[in-house]
Amino acid sequence: MKIALIMLCIITGAYAQNKRGFVLNGNIEGLKDGSTIYLLSSSRDTIKAVSKGTSFMCKGYVDSGTNFYFLKLDTAVNKVSKIGRNAASNVFWLINSTLQIQGSVQNWQNLILTGSEPHEEYVKLRALQDSVNKQKGDVIGVLKRFVNEHPNSLYVSDLILRISANYSNDELRLVYNALTDRAKKSYWGLKLGERVNGIKKGLKTAPGIIADFSITTVNGDKKSIHDLASKSKYTLIDFWASWCGPCRAAIPKLNKAYEAFHARGFNIIGVSTDKDAKKWKNALKEDKTPWDHGLDNIDNASESIFEIAGIPGYILIDQKGKILKTDIFTRETGAHQFVRSGDKRLRTDLYEIIEELLKKEK
Repeated sequence: MKIALIMLCIITGAYAQNKRGFVLNGNIEGLKDGSTIYLLSSSRDTIKAVSKGTSFMCKGYVDSGTNFYFLKLDTAVNKVSKIGRNAASNVFWLINSTLQIQGSVQNWQNLILTGSEPHEEYVKLRALQDSVNKQKGDVIGVLKRFVNEHPNSLYVSDLILRISANYSNDELRLVYNALTDRAKKSYWGLKLGERVNGIKKGLKTAPGIIADFSITTVNGDKKSIHDLASKSKYTLIDFWASWCGPCRAAIPKLNKAYEAFHARGFNIIGVSTDKDAKKWKNALKEDKTPWDHGLDNIDNASESIFEIAGIPGYILIDQKGKILKTDIFTRETGAHQFVRSGDKRLRTDLYEIIEELLKKEK
């Protein structure tokens, strides 16, 4: 059984200013003096810090209790081939407090955060999940028990949203009602409340629906997704942004499938939610991805059509534009398609999914 907690960059909301925020003190072994560090928040905000020796400090504010962040290291100063340029760290759940982060540049994806209760819960759950996976046990059952045992957690509402597909509507309401007021008022507790109360409805993401919208290409032309997809048997629509660490960290997996199957009819269309076209184009130059790219600035598909709340988000369509599979995080449903027993997932199993589709054609 294979299952993974989702890492996303949230593309809505902005943090309010407050004198009581967080102070994140970092001490990273091997970090060169003058290194640029970026703290990517789960909004559009990015906090920049420059190291003094192996240390750095970031200050900010977490809206509604807690949310997840990533550290990105510009490796222009720290030339570390293992992690690649502009590498993003593992996820950190920050709170408005004094926090510490430690580790090494060589092991950037496994930095250690202390001082945050929700992050400790997140780490505990990841370890528990890994153990159950190795034993091929009931992962969803374990996650549900974790939810029931942590009704006061600032983190647990996010987990509930990610496994919401494994609850009936009545069960989901009961789980939400069992949370404390503290948990309900957290950032993801508020999102869960919206989901339970059915504020958003009618998402156009179900398999079989035709996905068609227009984007602006790198050359400034208007192109239809339907027309672009008509040239290939299968097309993955990748919703991403230049500031989204997890989006860019996923490029090697996307590239593996593209290189293996492009000649046999598989394509990718990168649809950026960037508001700054210059930053978007700079990211394309850095990443050097060979597939089609466009800005989501004509029909605002991520917002108006799919109501995507977090990126990266993936939608697989056929030659006629029909949706075959989605792996997106929406405002209504939380994780629109969470891994169930035996399911394959676009963000982790893209190669296997495309391979199976092409084999069926034979």
